[in-house]
Amino acid sequence: MAAAIALIQDTSAIIFDLRKNGGGNGFMGGLISSYLFDKPTHLNSIHWKPAGNVTEI
Repeated sequence: MAAAIALIQDTSAIIFDLRKNGGGNGFMGGLISSYLFDKPTHLNSIHWKPAGNVTEI
């Protein structure tokens, strides 16, 4: 991810085309967003029912 961002760091706009996305690791959205926001920004909360805890992304 860091290498891909380095290639586009001087662009003024980015389009993420997620059509035909088969899924994947939900934490990748948080990683991508960390490059797009200046400060920590709450994106999502995952409730893990069996463990009884919450992970904030």
